[in-house]
Order: sequence, then C-alpha cells, then structure tokens
Amino acid sequence: MINGLYSATSGMFNQIQRSDTIANNIANMETAGFKVIKNTFAQRLSQALYRDSALEPSGPPLVSLQGGGSYIANVYNSFSQGPLRQTGSDFDVALSGKGFLVVDTPSGRMYTRNGNFHPNERREMVTAEGYRVLGTDGTVTLPEGFFDISEEGIINQGKDGEQTLLVVEFENPDVLRRVGHDFYALPTDAQGLEMTARDTRLHQGYLESSNVQIVSEMVNLIDASRQYEANQKVIQALDDTLNRAVNDVGRVG
Repeated sequence: MINGLYSATSGMFNQIQRSDTIANNIANMETAGFKVIKNTFAQRLSQALYRDSALEPSGPPLVSLQGGGSYIANVYNSFSQGPLRQTGSDFDVALSGKGFLVVDTPSGRMYTRNGNFHPNERREMVTAEGYRVLGTDGTVTLPEGFFDISEEGIINQGKDGEQTLLVVEFENPDVLRRVGHDFYALPTDAQGLEMTARDTRLHQGYLESSNVQIVSEMVNLIDASRQYEANQKVIQALDDTLNRAVNDVGRVG
C-alpha cells in the first residue's frame, strides 16, 4: 500500500513536468525556428530490501519491495520541418532540410533554425540578440544596396563579390543541447560532429515557423491534467484505507 503512494506521487510529479514542457511549447508557437520539446516516460523498478543476515540470521531474505512508480526517461527536441512564412525582408532566411545556421556567441559557436537576421552598425549580419552570423570565411558583412541569397546560401553582392552562409548538418541532431528558445550547442564531449549541409536549402525573405501543433499540445495538456487528477485520487483512496487500517481495524477492544 505504501508502494502505491510512491507510484502515485511519482506520477503526479511527472505530469507537472510534462505540463511545464507543453506550456513552454505553446508559449513559443510563434517563435521562428522553434522545435517542439517532448518527454518520454519509463517505469522505475522497485528496490528490493533484504534483511541483514549478520543481524537477523533467520527469516526470509527478502523483506519487501520499496519504491517503484515512473520517471521521465528522456526530454528531446523534435526536429521536424516547420512551415515557411514569407516576410518580405531580404535579411530573413528560412531553411528547408536538416541543416542549421551557425552563429558566434559569447559562449562559443551555436546553431539555430531562426533566420530572423538584421544588419548591425558595421553591416554585419546578426541575430535578434546581436550575435554575428557566420559564413564559410568568417563573419558575414553586407554592403549597402543589393544582395541576393541563393538556395545554396551564396550571397551575391553584385560588384562586391560573394559570400556564403555557413550551414551545417548533424547525423544525429539529438546530440545538440538546447540553449534558450532557438539556439543549440554541442556538448564538450561531442565537438567535431558537424558536417557540411548537403540536403538543406535556404529561402530568402522567409522564416521557418515553429513545428508546434497547437491542437496536439492542447490535447496533451488536458491529458496531463487528467493523469494528475487520477494519481491524486489514488493517493486519497490509499490515505483513507490507511486511516481505516490504523484507527478502525487496529483498534483494540
């Protein structure tokens, strides 16, 4: 019966964390390049408690099973393609495919699908946070006037020549660690895994919308709430049973 309390309590904590994840997804449904976050759950094995043979030489070796319940086994990003939305700004860039744009931040090299860029006072292409966008030859600097970005990321600047945006892919993007809402970084033990993008295309004047499906997220939020309530009712039922066992069944006389 006590184990039932452990299981129900762990279920309530899991649904709280699940609800927080879903709420974060919904809050970022308008964030360009945002990738939905998902949770997976697993069953926690009960811990076997054995008697101390030195202190209790007789009796069954297995005293009881302690714990159990469930836990969040994994939190991961779903990198499915989001729909493209036309903005009309020459500085906006959307990606179709598995690639990431590369930016230089105070914390080091990071990756993003959010191509909402603009020029700073030095005409460097930067993110909304002011981080410089990297090209194959370093920071991308644009002159005044015309420029065109091809699907391969080549920036045609007319008589001023060309630059190429740095676009990379990962064989397994799950190695990326989310930083904020739309940036990702490689763990220190996973450096060197980036590859030159092969199947990614760039679209100037567009942004990739988030891949959050609002209907699915609302259904998941309702389900998390009902699962929380179900575990809460289990705890109340077990508490009532324990109360009767102690105060009624165990009463002497």
